[in-house]
Amino acid sequence: MVANRPLMRICLSLAVAVSVSQRAAAADDFPSIFTRATAYVAEFKAQFAAVIWHEEYEQVDRLPLQFGASGGRFTRASRRRLESEMLFIPADANATWLTVRDVIAVDGKPVPRRLPEILAARDVKMRDLRALSEQNGKYNIGAIARNFNEPTLALLFLDSRYRPRFEFSDGGSDLVDGQPVRRIQFTETTTPTVIRSQQRDVRASGALLVEPATGRVLRTEMTLLQDQRRTRGHITVSYGMNAKLGRMVPVAMNEWYGYTWSRPEEGTSCTAKYSDFRRFETTGRVVP
Repeated sequence: MVANRPLMRICLSLAVAVSVSQRAAAADDFPSIFTRATAYVAEFKAQFAAVIWHEEYEQVDRLPLQFGASGGRFTRASRRRLESEMLFIPADANATWLTVRDVIAVDGKPVPRRLPEILAARDVKMRDLRALSEQNGKYNIGAIARNFNEPTLALLFLDSRYRPRFEFSDGGSDLVDGQPVRRIQFTETTTPTVIRSQQRDVRASGALLVEPATGRVLRTEMTLLQDQRRTRGHITVSYGMNAKLGRMVPVAMNEWYGYTWSRPEEGTSCTAKYSDFRRFETTGRVVP
């Protein structure tokens, strides 16, 4: 029996190594990563509630034109720069959260604000915040009207209310700034869709790039398609750690909107940068 002890120790070591390897593989499988990502989004909603921040938003709209006689094609560009305050707040029973844009300046010129007045009221009304979001969509340029262009939109699809509306799949491994991530692919499968334009469905698809070990979302990539008008859009949002809040926040958003036949250099291109994250306080209560 003494002679067999070294062999037993080797077998035991191999069994422990296999067990550790199996646990690591199980923790890194797609269902486990997906579960951690959904838990992260639930935590994000709770911890990011009542946060306000600053947005600098640059838009360039390139309209394709054509000479009548020669048929030559060229683009005419228009630009707009917006400064806004963004507010993330838990919403009513119709949605899980609401991100509101309150435009404070257009091309460097101040414009009337409503958000401070809304938040100072005894009752902070969600319908007023929604109306403000709709109203400030008028400052966007380009042929495609939009008020959904806010950085936390793709995270909403992992919320328990919205997950059944999407099909999720493993998009494989990737890198974000040299950091290993897993791609969670999503495709919207139900109607009416989450995003609507002039009573028409706008289908969303794309990916959330998450840290496998934590489920933290480092980047979201979303494609929007409206079949009847043959319009499409692409929205990419990058996230980074904010030392003041001690959590991940959106730091940049890049967008493109155009028609299915548009060339890459045409359409509306937008770039947003975010800063000055802080919590807001109000003595009012949030009501529908």
